[in-house]
Amino acid sequence: MAVLRVVLLTALLATALADDATFVNCSESDAEVCQVSAVRITPCRNPGKSCGLKKGTDATISFDFTPNFSSSNLKTYVYWDSGTADLPFLGFGSDNACTYTTCPSVAGQAQSLNYSLHLHKKLPSGKYKLKWKVWDDDQKERLCCFTTDIKLIK
Repeated sequence: MAVLRVVLLTALLATALADDATFVNCSESDAEVCQVSAVRITPCRNPGKSCGLKKGTDATISFDFTPNFSSSNLKTYVYWDSGTADLPFLGFGSDNACTYTTCPSVAGQAQSLNYSLHLHKKLPSGKYKLKWKVWDDDQKERLCCFTTDIKLIK
């Protein structure tokens, strides 16, 4: 019980200290199927533009979404949207979305996905369009998706 309280307190604190990031819902996801309403990146240097993230440090990305479908088999993945292809984000953990959010999802019920990551020093510096997807693995057209710009700095 104490561990659950610490996890909830940490998540609430991260949400309170997070900076809202500018984001766009992906064209490949239908707003009637799923809507992303907020994206937070901690720490976010220069919020409102490309969030600056320092390599060699830890970051947390969380977002609020409302799926208009129920699923007990949610998957998630992060990509670099290069403009020509979606390239996997190196170092991303499990693709089981239930590791980072409440499952099963309930149609019409808002929920948050919280993900912490280490930004390895060997990642190339520069600006990147980050694409995040969450989908029902049984019916892949049930998709939530957004993009946000980040800048990896030394």
